[in-house]
Amino acid sequence: MIRPFQPMSAGAIAQANATSSAGGSLPETCNVVALYNSSATAVVFWECRTLTSTADAGPTAVVPASGGATGGFPIPPGQLIRVTVAPGIKKYATIASAADGILYITPGQGN
Repeated sequence: MIRPFQPMSAGAIAQANATSSAGGSLPETCNVVALYNSSATAVVFWECRTLTSTADAGPTAVVPASGGATGGFPIPPGQLIRVTVAPGIKKYATIASAADGILYITPGQGN
Protein backbone atom coordinates (compact mmCIF):
# COMPACT_ATOMS: atom_id res chain seq x y z
CA MET A 1 0.00 0.00 0.00
CA ILE A 2 1.35 3.43 -0.91
CA ARG A 3 1.36 5.95 1.92
CA PRO A 4 2.50 9.53 1.26
CA PHE A 5 5.55 10.70 3.18
CA GLN A 6 4.55 12.24 6.51
CA PRO A 7 7.30 14.24 8.23
CA MET A 8 7.52 14.07 12.01
CA SER A 9 6.29 17.24 13.69
CA ALA A 10 9.20 19.63 14.37
CA GLY A 11 11.56 16.80 13.46
CA ALA A 12 13.83 18.40 10.83
CA ILE A 13 17.55 18.50 11.59
CA ALA A 14 19.89 21.04 9.97
CA GLN A 15 23.37 19.52 9.59
CA ALA A 16 25.96 21.98 8.26
CA ASN A 17 27.93 20.51 5.36
CA ALA A 18 31.49 19.92 6.53
CA THR A 19 34.57 18.14 5.23
CA SER A 20 34.83 16.08 8.43
CA SER A 21 32.34 13.45 9.57
CA ALA A 22 29.49 14.71 11.77
CA GLY A 23 26.24 13.08 12.79
CA GLY A 24 23.51 12.38 15.26
CA SER A 25 20.54 10.19 16.12
CA LEU A 26 17.20 9.65 14.39
CA PRO A 27 13.88 8.86 16.09
CA GLU A 28 13.33 5.12 16.54
CA THR A 29 9.85 5.37 15.03
CA CYS A 30 10.85 6.87 11.67
CA ASN A 31 11.10 4.55 8.65
CA VAL A 32 11.85 7.14 5.95
CA VAL A 33 14.21 10.10 5.94
CA ALA A 34 13.97 13.00 3.49
CA LEU A 35 17.41 14.49 2.75
CA TYR A 36 17.72 17.92 1.10
CA ASN A 37 21.18 19.25 0.21
CA SER A 38 20.97 23.06 0.03
CA SER A 39 24.49 23.45 -1.36
CA ALA A 40 25.03 24.71 -4.91
CA THR A 41 28.36 22.88 -5.22
CA ALA A 42 29.01 20.27 -2.50
CA VAL A 43 28.03 16.60 -2.71
CA VAL A 44 27.03 15.20 0.70
CA PHE A 45 27.65 11.55 1.60
CA TRP A 46 25.17 9.94 4.03
CA GLU A 47 25.58 6.87 6.25
CA CYS A 48 22.91 5.48 8.58
CA ARG A 49 23.08 2.42 10.83
CA THR A 50 20.62 0.60 13.03
CA LEU A 51 22.24 -0.17 16.39
CA THR A 52 21.48 -2.48 19.31
CA SER A 53 21.91 0.20 21.99
CA THR A 54 21.94 4.00 22.24
CA ALA A 55 25.46 3.63 23.72
CA ASP A 56 26.76 2.05 20.48
CA ALA A 57 28.92 4.28 18.31
CA GLY A 58 27.32 5.42 15.11
CA PRO A 59 28.86 5.33 11.65
CA THR A 60 31.63 7.54 10.30
CA ALA A 61 30.97 8.99 6.86
CA VAL A 62 33.72 9.04 4.25
CA VAL A 63 34.05 10.61 0.81
CA PRO A 64 34.79 7.87 -1.72
CA ALA A 65 38.05 8.27 -3.61
CA SER A 66 39.09 7.08 -7.04
CA GLY A 67 40.77 3.71 -7.06
CA GLY A 68 37.97 1.74 -5.41
CA ALA A 69 37.57 3.37 -1.98
CA THR A 70 33.94 3.23 -0.89
CA GLY A 71 31.92 5.94 0.79
CA GLY A 72 28.43 6.90 1.84
CA PHE A 73 25.30 7.43 -0.24
CA PRO A 74 25.79 10.59 -2.36
CA ILE A 75 23.27 13.44 -2.27
CA PRO A 76 23.97 15.84 -5.16
CA PRO A 77 23.79 19.63 -4.73
CA GLY A 78 20.25 21.02 -4.67
CA GLN A 79 18.58 17.60 -4.53
CA LEU A 80 15.89 16.11 -2.29
CA ILE A 81 16.09 12.34 -1.79
CA ARG A 82 14.00 10.04 0.41
CA VAL A 83 15.71 7.02 1.96
CA THR A 84 14.10 4.08 3.77
CA VAL A 85 15.69 3.29 7.14
CA ALA A 86 15.26 0.30 9.43
CA PRO A 87 13.16 0.50 12.60
CA GLY A 88 14.90 0.82 15.94
CA ILE A 89 17.85 2.82 17.26
CA LYS A 90 19.49 4.71 14.40
CA LYS A 91 22.51 6.98 14.12
CA TYR A 92 23.67 8.79 11.00
CA ALA A 93 26.80 10.52 9.78
CA THR A 94 27.46 12.94 6.94
CA ILE A 95 30.49 14.37 5.19
CA ALA A 96 30.60 16.78 2.26
CA SER A 97 33.01 17.43 -0.58
CA ALA A 98 33.07 21.10 0.55
CA ALA A 99 31.93 23.08 3.59
CA ASP A 100 29.09 24.71 1.66
CA GLY A 101 25.37 24.61 2.49
CA ILE A 102 23.24 22.57 4.85
CA LEU A 103 21.84 19.05 4.71
CA TYR A 104 18.26 19.12 6.00
CA ILE A 105 17.34 15.74 7.46
CA THR A 106 13.60 15.20 7.94
CA PRO A 107 12.57 11.92 9.60
CA GLY A 108 9.08 10.63 8.96
CA GLN A 109 6.96 7.71 7.82
CA GLY A 110 5.47 6.60 4.53
CA ASN A 111 6.81 5.70 1.10
